[in-house]
Amino acid sequence: MELLEQMKDEWLPIIISWAIPLGVTLLGILLGLILEKALASRLRQIVRTKISVIPPTIANTLALASNGMVWLWVSLFTLYEVAFSLPVGDGVQGHIQQAVTILFVFSFVVITSRIVGELLQWYLAKYPQVVGSASIFVLLTRVLIYLIGGLVVLQTMGISVMPIITALGVGGLAISLALQDTMANFFAGLHIVIAGQINVGDYIQLDSGEEGTVVDISWRNTTVRQIAQNLIIVPNTKLANAIVTNYQMPTNQFYFPITVGVSYASDLDAAEAAAMDEATQCLEAFYTGSFNQVPKIRYTGFGDSSINFDLLLPSREYAEHLELKHTFIKRLHKRFNAEGINIPFPIRTLDIPDKVLAKLGNTPQ
Repeated sequence: MELLEQMKDEWLPIIISWAIPLGVTLLGILLGLILEKALASRLRQIVRTKISVIPPTIANTLALASNGMVWLWVSLFTLYEVAFSLPVGDGVQGHIQQAVTILFVFSFVVITSRIVGELLQWYLAKYPQVVGSASIFVLLTRVLIYLIGGLVVLQTMGISVMPIITALGVGGLAISLALQDTMANFFAGLHIVIAGQINVGDYIQLDSGEEGTVVDISWRNTTVRQIAQNLIIVPNTKLANAIVTNYQMPTNQFYFPITVGVSYASDLDAAEAAAMDEATQCLEAFYTGSFNQVPKIRYTGFGDSSINFDLLLPSREYAEHLELKHTFIKRLHKRFNAEGINIPFPIRTLDIPDKVLAKLGNTPQ
């Protein structure tokens, strides 16, 4: 009994001195979870109903950015206050409070990176004509935020950041020499985006023959999606040094030629009128309404078996021109057949002198 009384007198105060702070900390964690659930539910309701002074896009961004942060802040605040009542020395209490402060700063860095990254993606997607939507800007912004946050954390820990900045400047030279290709691709991608001559969503063709829609411009390469839905990965340095045809600059509309030939016996004015009329009707049917661009016809020369002309057909998007070309060729073929305009296939006429024919005629079979 005396042993139990002694243990009770010695250990009970210690258990109580630890149990109360730990219990308060657990209550703080539970309260943080409840507040986070309530806040997330409220933000989702704002996004769903779209009835708020906060735009739904920003509300959705805040909901995503604050995910997991509310309970962390409440828990850290509770732990910071409880640290004063822990049965430990002042030095340990100071280290605990410093660790909590560092976690606070780091959490704000994380949420700032999330908010700025999401808003930047939303802005670039909404206004692609400014600099184009590209992940390289989002990545660069988040890296800068984390670098600044890391310097703040070091300053909070009492570590001078000036020697680190100096060391980074010297070490940066060595890193840049070791990562020449990576840095070259990074700055090439940055130049491509800032120049604005190639943007995400543009249909481009390289001088090597590859063509497709630009899907993304990242820190190392540019992704191009072909019409067949295959992806072409082009290093940014290759794209920056290539001769590129952008079919959506300065406007999306462009003319593509369709070569047609009619026989020498055809009425060229009638063939031109029929082709122009059919092209106009094809555009109106294809775009379900009026089209502000008109087709053009230019006769280009005398062929071996036909008189050739190019019909320049306008298209609103480069990706639409194949389907538009397919539709027009079928319509024009049907129209020429209906009006008796002949599209001749290649023929060859042999011009044999009469003397040769006479000899051939006298040759025994």
